Amino acid sequence: MKKVFLFVISLLALLIFCGCRSTGGDGASPSVTTTGQGEMIVKGIISADYDMFASGANEKSNKTDEENFIRSCRELEENFGKMEAYRSMGELETPLLINQLYAVRFIRTSTDGKKVAHEQLLQLIFSVDDKQSKLLGMRFL
Repeated sequence: MKKVFLFVISLLALLIFCGCRSTGGDGASPSVTTTGQGEMIVKGIISADYDMFASGANEKSNKTDEENFIRSCRELEENFGKMEAYRSMGELETPLLINQLYAVRFIRTSTDGKKVAHEQLLQLIFSVDDKQSKLLGMRFL
């Protein structure tokens, strides 16, 4: 509940302070720009490569520093198993934000020693301002 509350507060702050962007456009569409970013972020998480992750998120040691990133990757592996692969599930059409969905495949060993595969949905939320996108948040659904 606390995470949902923080997410809603963050989203409201974003909508209040980011202003509006034009829907018409010249140049590259935001979805084309963020698709490459989303893939860099997911690949960075799979390989526990902070530089790749930060490059895709368009930030360097801002909110997610390298230690927190490595710890989060470790916790993901402990909870879900080893991330093995991903595939894009598309984008959700929303005003002011770009929501990308990825199906991420995890492999873990069960208590009887067998390999168990399962998928989780990963949501990446981007803001777009002046044709530049930035990762605002991410979560597994």
